[in-house]
Formats: sequence, C-alpha cells, structure tokens
Amino acid sequence: MLFFWLFYLIFFLFQVKSCEFPQFKYGCLYYEEILRPNFPVSIGNKYSYKCDNGFSPPSGLFWDYLRCTVQGWEPEVPCVRKCVFHYVENGESAYWEKIYVQGQSLKVQCYNGYSLQNGQDTMTCTENGWSPPPKCIRIKIECSVPILDRKLVVSPRKEKYRVGDLLEFSCRSGHRVGPDSVQCYHFGWSPSFPTCKGQVASCAQPPEIPNGEINGAKRVEYSHGEVVGYDCKPRFLLKGPNKIQCVDGMWTTLPVCVEEERTCGDIPELEHGSVKFSVPPYHHGDSVEFTCAETFTMIGLGSVSCLSGKWTQLPKCVATDQLEKCRVLKSTDIEAIKPKRNEFQHNSTMYYKCRDKQEYEHSICINGKWNPEPNCTSKWKTSCPPPPQIPNTLVIETTVKYLDGEKLSVLCQDNYLTQDPEEMMCKDGRWQSLPHCIDSRGKCGPPPPIDNGDITSLSLPEYEPFSSVDYQCQKYYLLKGKKTITCRNGKWSEPPTCLHACIIPENIMEARKIILKRRHTENIYSHSGEDIEFECKYGYHKARGSPPFRTKCISGTINYPTCE
Repeated sequence: MLFFWLFYLIFFLFQVKSCEFPQFKYGCLYYEEILRPNFPVSIGNKYSYKCDNGFSPPSGLFWDYLRCTVQGWEPEVPCVRKCVFHYVENGESAYWEKIYVQGQSLKVQCYNGYSLQNGQDTMTCTENGWSPPPKCIRIKIECSVPILDRKLVVSPRKEKYRVGDLLEFSCRSGHRVGPDSVQCYHFGWSPSFPTCKGQVASCAQPPEIPNGEINGAKRVEYSHGEVVGYDCKPRFLLKGPNKIQCVDGMWTTLPVCVEEERTCGDIPELEHGSVKFSVPPYHHGDSVEFTCAETFTMIGLGSVSCLSGKWTQLPKCVATDQLEKCRVLKSTDIEAIKPKRNEFQHNSTMYYKCRDKQEYEHSICINGKWNPEPNCTSKWKTSCPPPPQIPNTLVIETTVKYLDGEKLSVLCQDNYLTQDPEEMMCKDGRWQSLPHCIDSRGKCGPPPPIDNGDITSLSLPEYEPFSSVDYQCQKYYLLKGKKTITCRNGKWSEPPTCLHACIIPENIMEARKIILKRRHTENIYSHSGEDIEFECKYGYHKARGSPPFRTKCISGTINYPTCE
C-alpha cells in the first residue's frame, strides 16, 4: 500500500507540475519558435540553449541545457555576464586576459594618486559589466590639515594626510562629544570632528521607528556614550546605522526600515533532508526549518532565511556513521587540554588553556573541524571609525564605531539612485567599497518599436530611470542583439532587431538533388547566421560551378548548392 501511494505521489507531481515557455535575459533556446507550441512541458524535459555575446551559461560552456524541475527551470539564471580583465587605465594590469563571471570581484591596484571611481579598490562583474569601470582616476593626493579644539589630543600629527589616513582623538580634560576617530576620503574628512566639553547631558528613551524596534528592554534614562541597537520587522530592510548613540543629551541619526519587495523562489532541496511545511510566498526575513533523515546528522544551521530575494546557505545532512573526528592541533602556544585525547568525536567539546593565561577557552568538534578554530593569538578585532557621510546620501550623524566585517546600507537623497554596491563594509580598520549615489539623469517615454517584433509587456507612457523591458520576435524570426533594453539618462539603450529565418523546402532540395548532411530534427529550419551543410543525394555528384556545400542562412536567404 505504501508503495502504491509513493508511486501515485510521484506520478501526481510529474503530471501536475509543469514548466511554461522559458523567458530569460541575454539568450534563447535553440529552435525556440518551433518548440514554443509544445509548452507547457512536464518535469524532466530539457532543452539546449545559448547565450548572447558577452554572456555564458553558469557552467562556462558555449551552450548548455535548461531543465524543467519541480522548482522550475534550472539554472535559475541561464545566462550570466562574462567580464574580461586585462587592462586598467592608470593601474596595474594582468599579464594575460582573465575571464570573470557575474558576481565575482577583483581587487585593483591603482597607481599612487589614483583610485577607482568613488574611492573604491574592488571591481565587481555585474549584469551590465564591470562596476566600477576598469579606470583609475586622479584623486585628491591628500585631506587638509584640520583646525581643532585646543583641548583635543590628536594622533598622529602630520603635515599632510592622504586618503585612507585615520585620525584618533581624546580630550585633555572633560568629555569627548563626537567620534573618537575620523577617516580621510576622496571627498574630505568624515564624520565631523569632535569637541571637548566639561559637562554632558544624558538622553531620554530612544525614539520608536516605523516598522522597527529597539533591541532589549528600554530604560528611562541613558548616559552620554551609551549605544542602542535597532532591528526591522519581517519584510523590512534596515538602511542607515543599526546602532545609535547618546551624545550630550541627543541621539545620533536613526535608521530607516524600508519595505523589501523582493521575495525568494522555491525552497532549495536538501539532500537526505526535508523541510517543515511552509507556504509561499517567502518574504524578506522569513525562515524555514529543515530536518535530516533518521540516520543522518545536520551540519550547520537548521533553518535558512530569505534575505533580499535570496536564501541563506543550506545546512548539510551527513550520514551519522560517516561523521569525521577532530584531531588536536599541535601548537606550542597551547599549554593544557581537557580532556586529554588525541582526537574527539563529532559534537564533543575540547577545553584548552593558552600560555600566560589563566582561563580555559573551548571549541566544539563539528564533522572533523573545530568551531571556533583553537587560537591563542589575540582575538581583538579591528574597528573602523564611524561611517562616513557619502555625498548625495541621507544624513548619517553617528559616533558609533563598527567592527571588522560589519556592513552598513545607505539611502540616497530624492532624485538620486544607489549604484552598486548598496552597502559599505568595515575592513582592516577602514570603510571600503563605498556606495555611490548618482543623479537619476530623467525618465523615458515608450520603448522604440521594432520590425517583426514587440515588447513582452504592456507599453507605458512613461518609465522610471533604470527600468527595463524585454522584446520578442514574431514566429520564424530570430532576435539579434540584447532582448532587454534599459532606460538611462532619459534614453533607451539600443533595441534588438528581428532577422528572417530560413525554411528549407523539400521541393528545392529535390530539384537540386541535395540533402542536409547532419539532420538533427524533422523540421528543416535554420536561424539567420546559422551554418548549414548539404551533400549530394546517393548516386549524384557536385555540379560544375555549384556554390559550396557549406553555407549560411542570411536573413531568410540561402545560397543552395546543386548536384547532378
């Protein structure tokens, strides 16, 4: 009976679940106009596809298969941008060309006095190419020497300060009002310099924010320098500083919780595991729980979360009898280990004592790896000065320091748009990969019409900057160029064209005594620009003066060879 129900469930899934005709950017199915009437198709079907110039399947191959699965079409993004790196203006270049794919990043070494756009040092391959572009531009060689409160102690004191330099402050007497450090950027010092004050005021309760809440319990009064954190409610994304500080009776800039419209797709499958019942759609902040099969053990977090349209990393289900043991690391810095063993089972705890320290540290064995890694060196994390006030962003007045690895998202002012990346990161004691707010450079009218094709959505009288629309060609026409155009600076990018396809009639081949050399399909059909190869029918040979057997379909026309 169990077998019957299992068979019925599989049969039901394969019958009910199906895939509609795939619409994806920067590529197409081979022979998609012929295949289109066959859709929707059932799970298990696969179709070969190719990508436009400058794009490739995630596998990196020239072509690949698009598969219909329970979760939909895979790969989810069939065509990703290929970015070539070889030369960067005013910077160190590679010895040979190297290919990067969408999402990969590259650190660039600019010459002294130069920097990538907006003071960044890393380029990322995006859907639209390198961001920022591979060009190092001349920057301010330095920040001006600041005029400061006489009560401030400044370190280090220099005659010149260069971009990236830090200044640290303390007061000779009284209380510091403002940050304890600032950084030199290509747009100047940020944040504002502190002052010293004899008496400082305390703060009342921190304010409420729409769609957000304060971490921990509230108090009636907060002392100068105290820090309070905020979180956003599910479906909302925090922009600005997630921590505020009491500074002389006033709270620093509050964060903003903005609605995150992006949702996550189907829950990813976990091998040897299952997900607890959950109903889509999955909004930002939603989580789902996983469990492993009876004879398997979970490695990693038992839940995954939807964050800005993407699921966090899945755990793994490892066969319990195959879990690896952890060996004790041999280190001269470790003085004692409890319990005394050479190896430890999964999920067991090791206590160790470092030389010149009284207290014991501990690590847990997780499938052959210690968590955290036993370490007797200093665990002090570097911190960054308070985040900078980036030009054209909403004001951030904060004195809070951030630890290495922490990130901060910003909001652009009205009529400005965020250019990648959307957040900056504290790394090695400095803020890096600063966002860039650009003028939103006007709206666009309706997208331009093309012969033998049209856009896939309803045309609007007006489009916001950076809006996109897709084109498709009529039956038996081939789309040439990018099928997606984007509104920039009040103008649409160049639209594609629709080329005539070639249909090879049987009567023409019969009259010329030729056949197709390699016939993969019953349909005698070829896209414009595609190679076609003929050969003579049995008993015939190439006629004198005949065109070559290997030819091309050129916008609906074929130069046929002849046999006699």
